[in-house]
Amino acid sequence: MAANSKKRVRTEDLGPIKRQKTEHDLSDDGSSTSEVELPDESDAWFIGHHTLMPKLQADPELYRKIPMLAKNNGRLPPYLICVGDKRRVRAAGKLLDDVVFLHDEMQKLGADVGRIAIASGTYKGTPIAIFEHQMGCGGAEIICRELVSPLISSREYKTDKNEYAAKEKYVIRIGSCGGINSGKETEKSDIVKIYDVIVSSHSVGISGCHIQAALGMLNFFEVDLKQCREQFEKLGYKVHEDGWMVQKCDKEFCAAMKANILEKLTTKGSKASTHLLGSFSKDSLYCETNEENFMKLRERFDVGCTEMEFDALRLMASEFKRRGEPVKVGMACVAIGVLPGASFALVDKKEASRSIDSALLGAFETLHQYASETRKAL
Repeated sequence: MAANSKKRVRTEDLGPIKRQKTEHDLSDDGSSTSEVELPDESDAWFIGHHTLMPKLQADPELYRKIPMLAKNNGRLPPYLICVGDKRRVRAAGKLLDDVVFLHDEMQKLGADVGRIAIASGTYKGTPIAIFEHQMGCGGAEIICRELVSPLISSREYKTDKNEYAAKEKYVIRIGSCGGINSGKETEKSDIVKIYDVIVSSHSVGISGCHIQAALGMLNFFEVDLKQCREQFEKLGYKVHEDGWMVQKCDKEFCAAMKANILEKLTTKGSKASTHLLGSFSKDSLYCETNEENFMKLRERFDVGCTEMEFDALRLMASEFKRRGEPVKVGMACVAIGVLPGASFALVDKKEASRSIDSALLGAFETLHQYASETRKAL
């Protein structure tokens, strides 16, 4: 079947997971139906259903019970926050107004809750969704591609009071990281300390997950470096003179995040600082045992933190933009350890929570500011 062909089917007949929904309505007998596309997997926005959203969208009687989704054909807003796990979704969601934990609602209705937690609510009236991306680039890639796709979230959105026509979607990862300092003498203000918040100004390197995704290469020992570089250059990465891939984040977006997070930290009386530094997404947590390699990244590329998911957001945004669905991504992470030293230190939970909450509220404020550019009162 051609990739752009459509076939009307009943929702309960949606068997193959690569069937992807575009519109919803009710049939004459009141049962749910969907307009679906049956694309070739190479053209699909995502492969498989891993969250509750496809099941929720396929049944209007479910999503019409949730006011924000009811106004938007079951879709999520274009303003998104992603965090590591269910606990963080619940903690972050409590900072929103009118929050609804979608996985809780699906469970109450006896419906499929999917693999992850999702919350929706508002911040100063701006609609925001929070979801868990799980651990590592592999998991984050699967979840982010599904939820940020135009099939699941929409740039055009309505609330009770406003409507939005976002030029692009906005996704901010809030989490924890290992801070990185170099072995050289550093200005005191540039030293990363525990509880500091690092906003990623650029991403250095490519994860193994995305070499596989971009090239289809299963054996890294057979990777054609020239082909690899050319492929990632098409996605907006720049090749550094010594061979490292570097991709810059949006300067204004990062600056807004840093300023807003610093204001929240100050309001909460925190002594933590904010830094605008590079980030490195690793495949293995245990590669941190070789501290010198990370210290060299700070010296050569001004990389101030290491974590395990941001590369997935960067690649997703690059690919979606190429396909006509622009996405702006950012990341703010709290250092819970610092290299050299201990990537996981003994932390004061109150201080760590103060930094995490400040990062979340600063991210909410940034999304609210960008949303105001296209907000219209109803």
